[in-house]
Amino acid sequence: TVLVIGSGGREHAVAWKLAQSVQVSTVYVVPGNAGTRGFVNDISNDSNSSVINPQAKFRPPPPGVDIKDFANLSNWCRSSSVDLVFVGPEDPLSKGIADVLIEAGIAVFGPSRLASEIEWSKAFAKQFMKRHGIPTPDFVVCEDLAAIEAIAASLSSLPFKPLVAKASGLAAGKGVVVSDTPAEAIAAAKDLLKRCGGPILLEARVDGPELSLIGFSDGERVSVLPPARDRKRRFDGDCGPNTGGMGAAAPCRLDSDRPFSPIASDQPTNKELLSRLERDFLQRAIDGLRAEGRRFVGALYAGLIRAGVDANGQDDFQALEFNCRLGDPETQALMPLVDCDLYQVCLHCVHGSLTPGPLPCQPSRVSLAAVLVQSPYPASCPGRYPVQGLDSFANQPGDPLLAFHAGTACDAAAAASSGAQTVTAGGRVCNLVAVATGPDECRAALRAALGARRIRFLGVDWRRDIAGCVAGDQTGPVAQSQSGSSAYAFSGVNVAEGDHLVDLIKPLCSLTCLTAFSACLEGIGSFGAPYSLNNCGGDFLGHCPDPVLVSGVDGVGTKLLVAEAVNQWGGVGVDLVAMCVNDVLCRGARPLFFLDTYSCGRLDARVAAAVVAGVSDGCLQAGCALVGGETAEMPGMYARDSSVDLIGCCVGIVDRSRMLPRLDQMAAGDPIVALLSSGLHSNGYSLARKMIRQLPDGYNSRVVNSTMTTVASSASGDGPPAGCPLSEELLTPTRIYVNQLGPLIRSGLITGLAHITGGGIIGNLPRCLPTHLGANINLTAWQIPKLIRWLMHSAGMGIEEACCTFNCGIGMLIVTKQQWLANLLNRLPEAFVVGELVAKPGVNLIGQDSVSPLATMEYVLGGLPSATAAQPVALGVLISGTGTNLQALLDYSRQMGTSCPYRVALVISNVATAQGLQRATKAGVPTSVLSHKDYPGGRPAFDAALVEELRSKGVQLVAMAGFMRIVTRVLLDAFPGRVLNTHPSLLPAFKGAHAHRDVLASGVRVTGCTAHFVVPEVDAGPIVLQAPAPVLPGDSEETLQDRVKLLEHRLFPAAVAAVARGDCRFVAGPPADKCVWSCEPPSMAEFM
Repeated sequence: TVLVIGSGGREHAVAWKLAQSVQVSTVYVVPGNAGTRGFVNDISNDSNSSVINPQAKFRPPPPGVDIKDFANLSNWCRSSSVDLVFVGPEDPLSKGIADVLIEAGIAVFGPSRLASEIEWSKAFAKQFMKRHGIPTPDFVVCEDLAAIEAIAASLSSLPFKPLVAKASGLAAGKGVVVSDTPAEAIAAAKDLLKRCGGPILLEARVDGPELSLIGFSDGERVSVLPPARDRKRRFDGDCGPNTGGMGAAAPCRLDSDRPFSPIASDQPTNKELLSRLERDFLQRAIDGLRAEGRRFVGALYAGLIRAGVDANGQDDFQALEFNCRLGDPETQALMPLVDCDLYQVCLHCVHGSLTPGPLPCQPSRVSLAAVLVQSPYPASCPGRYPVQGLDSFANQPGDPLLAFHAGTACDAAAAASSGAQTVTAGGRVCNLVAVATGPDECRAALRAALGARRIRFLGVDWRRDIAGCVAGDQTGPVAQSQSGSSAYAFSGVNVAEGDHLVDLIKPLCSLTCLTAFSACLEGIGSFGAPYSLNNCGGDFLGHCPDPVLVSGVDGVGTKLLVAEAVNQWGGVGVDLVAMCVNDVLCRGARPLFFLDTYSCGRLDARVAAAVVAGVSDGCLQAGCALVGGETAEMPGMYARDSSVDLIGCCVGIVDRSRMLPRLDQMAAGDPIVALLSSGLHSNGYSLARKMIRQLPDGYNSRVVNSTMTTVASSASGDGPPAGCPLSEELLTPTRIYVNQLGPLIRSGLITGLAHITGGGIIGNLPRCLPTHLGANINLTAWQIPKLIRWLMHSAGMGIEEACCTFNCGIGMLIVTKQQWLANLLNRLPEAFVVGELVAKPGVNLIGQDSVSPLATMEYVLGGLPSATAAQPVALGVLISGTGTNLQALLDYSRQMGTSCPYRVALVISNVATAQGLQRATKAGVPTSVLSHKDYPGGRPAFDAALVEELRSKGVQLVAMAGFMRIVTRVLLDAFPGRVLNTHPSLLPAFKGAHAHRDVLASGVRVTGCTAHFVVPEVDAGPIVLQAPAPVLPGDSEETLQDRVKLLEHRLFPAAVAAVARGDCRFVAGPPADKCVWSCEPPSMAEFM
């Protein structure tokens, strides 16, 4: 009995090969896919053949076995007498699955967590290669942003040109960026640091053909597979984004610059060079790991690149990376070539008895593997659509064509409707592999199968050049885009990128139109989207004798800024649909069709396609058709080219007799039932983003555990796992309630629905009630999500204000009648009663004392800011007058509560009658008066007195809030890089004491304010934050001052908090002093 861990095409191919052993009777693949779940009832072996189909040995995954629960898995392995566990993917290996199973006495083919660090830490791998003399491109490891900045500042002194940025940890194939300039690589490194965390590697770029060299090892010896090459780029001609792999060839030439040329493994040129590569890379790595106490048992993958010819005339190969497992899709191409008992090979590795040398493979045979994907892969792809034709491949050993499942699943509902039990469940759906005596025969076989569309599913696509369908064509959809030499392209509008986007999204729209019966009369691309009401179907509400169309328009709000910050766009498309269809649903209407507007500063087809993929997914969930939309590329419209805005519109239908709300049927005492939200949905993000900026790791902060709401104390729903990034929590898509509530509306069990959006429970529930009724809501009926409670703590708000701002864990409120309640709850098990209607208008919250704010440490792993509630930075404020900026600092501290990174410890004025002193006294802050007139020694003597007074109160940071004195180095040296000031203009313009007068005299139309570090030269220190303000016709110095002053009151506290928190710091020159940020600075728009 063998257990294979994994669910991709690699695991299907491995399981297929293991099952060919006469010693193997049963193969489990967990979690597996549709191709590995067991074909005992589906495969009838040819009675004239003595060969048993290996897939007949497959068995469905055992219920209740979770590969993430290693202890549970080991118990099942022992009770089921599993003889070998073969671990396919890297993630469980990096988490120590092999260690746990081996400790339990189970034979495992796969390295320990310590040995697998050669993959899950690229920093370790590169340093390991350097220690053991394994050739690899030059590199440097950057632990944090400061290190990246240091590299950027010293590029000329580096012995190599850094053009490749890599995340050190596992990044699901998205952790490597190859750039054309060092500046691009530095920018990519910073982005990877935000998305993946540190450390980050910057390394030299080496160009040349790559190959995959894989060896089986028992910890001492290596048995190597034939070399293979894969195709990473999405489109023909190696164009487009990187993917997990679009195809593979094996064996490949080792002594050729031809990038994709299979050659029989018994060729002399290959055999000699293969032996050298095995010795210099695989064997040297195995020996080095063993010497460091990391004995490696399993499959070691070396990603090599042929960099040319060295000084001795030999092929110069270098290692780009090592992986601790078999490659995908190389494995699918290699397994059909293996001509030995793979099960025995794995056992020899486990027991330390492996025979070194090339693994026996079929002589004079080559293979080509093509990956079939669902458009718009590698963007997120809607799943669960029927796949036809895969079952026509018997996958008998020796067959010239084999099909291995990857992103597939079993779906009984699909089987009933289409005769196909297999549905899509990922972007890379399956692999088609041809095996023949030469590459031309392989390509011919693939061309025939793909050309005949033997495998069919919506949006199917593949690399045509792998099968030779476009031989010699080195252009793909991306490469064919216009160079941008036209006048319109010069203006910033890329028409070709827009055309490419249309190609990507057409399959997504087609997917949704399948749900709309024959109502969609045309595809996208025409001037309007015709939709037939006669064909729209009546299964949702039944016959509509008096049909009413209901429309809803909405957006996603500043949740888009979170998506932009972490470059994760798929979920906001679902949000867009949800916000519109849930509103339409509140009128009892069934959504019919949807349109969207995608606006941006500069069009990136990959980002737009990811958003539209989410829109398509949302439409599929809601059962409506995505019939069209608008893509608007508008250079100069937005502050950043990467900015995106979304607007959606949904049209639904309802019979007038079933329209909601049914106000005349509502009465006091009617129950109110709730459905949970999936998170914040799409409201409250402006406040949430402000609070999250207080965390040292921002969106990369890790949550303690899922913040999904639960009914009372019982766990329900699927939420992000413990330790997930906060960005994942924030970008969880909005729930769509159409499928749950549609049948209940049709049954007449609902009198009103309230979609909880902006305004929260308090603002939205009255929208579906008659004016004479209100509601009591029991806050003890469910658990307020931890995210909401943490935001309450951080913003210093009570539960009533939170219920006016956030959904507080409730996505939809349902008003029903007492006599219908039991039936409704029976048909909607996840719903629960939260309150009742009352005869008094308004929403009354019961049980407010049961909701307590959640401290940062209880919500975020290691998430306390550097200045915590116990140790905020002591701030000294210097004033001379009214103290309005001082008041802004005090107000900010009060509003932020214990999350404020500073506390005002002392206020010093050089004027005894300054009004600001009264503000400080009222706030309970110690004050001191030091008049500069009392120090005949001049400014240095006065500043020395300031320093003494500030230090006496333990001040660590100084804010000049209207302090009408020029400070000297005496103060600046005592608080280096810790003195801040604000100036009423956009520095470096309009310095000095008369900024507003100078602005008006110059005729400029924009001014603003600047928060900056203080240096000896007046108004010349590094800028921390700026925000603009308009200069309006008819402005006087007074009106302009009032406008800018309001801006200062928002900007200056944010700048002081950023420095106190350590988000930014003063870095002294040469060549010039500067302000360096360790995270994304606040947008100027937040202060306007």
